[in-house]
Amino acid sequence: GIMKSIGASDSSISIMFFMESAIMGFLGGLSGVVIGWLGGKGFNMIINFVATKFGGETVNLFRAPMWLVLGVIGSSAIVG
Repeated sequence: GIMKSIGASDSSISIMFFMESAIMGFLGGLSGVVIGWLGGKGFNMIINFVATKFGGETVNLFRAPMWLVLGVIGSSAIVG
């Protein structure tokens, strides 16, 4: 309403809402990837500590290829 009254066109208002949605989706996907990466690192540290304590070898269980990370962030921006 206010933007219309100051002279904004319908298309510029739509673009603004779509861009806001894409930015929020991108930031949500990025924060999800960061939290998941930190959680995976934490679990790996715990698992490796327990494994070495009982005579086992260290492992790297939580990994994600870069194409998957970029795909998740990109798709969250599109869906958002």
